[in-house]
Amino acid sequence: MNTMQFRTAILIACLLLTGLSCKKKSNNPVNDLPPLTTTGANTFGCLVNGQAFLPKAAGVSGREPLNFSYEMINNKTSLIINVENSGSKGSAYIRLFINAAILKQGEDYTLASGYPLDDSPNGHYNYRGLQESYGTDYNTNNLVKGKLHLTYFDEKIASGTFSFDAVSEAGEKVKITEGRFDIKL
Repeated sequence: MNTMQFRTAILIACLLLTGLSCKKKSNNPVNDLPPLTTTGANTFGCLVNGQAFLPKAAGVSGREPLNFSYEMINNKTSLIINVENSGSKGSAYIRLFINAAILKQGEDYTLASGYPLDDSPNGHYNYRGLQESYGTDYNTNNLVKGKLHLTYFDEKIASGTFSFDAVSEAGEKVKITEGRFDIKL
């Protein structure tokens, strides 16, 4: 093997090794969401119109980006999950509310009418741009519904999946999919 062939072989080997070590970034936003767990990891994530939505606060609101409560409301056991995502382009907020005489692991809860009208299970989304004082509310209702599945529940940990469509007063829709949460109560 002459010097030129030897150099060509080394160059090809280096290019192959370099190419093999590169990882292609996934274009699937579901990969940006936290894994489905049932350990009380205090995680939350979903897709909002196909884009990853995770708890994130820019410090403006003064509250934690993921907060929740487990309490009695109108003689029903209620789980309320509030999530904020704020940054340089504005802020968004998701609220999930389920209640029943007894919350049960393995149950599905229909997210329909409710917030802010009554205490029925519901899903709520709000988006506020930088120049807006409050933003636009999107809610589930009797025609535009969703589902929350309580994967694990033992009064110390609540884990589940959810999806819902929500509509504004102007009739605009937002689609929430691939939702998951795992919280320590």
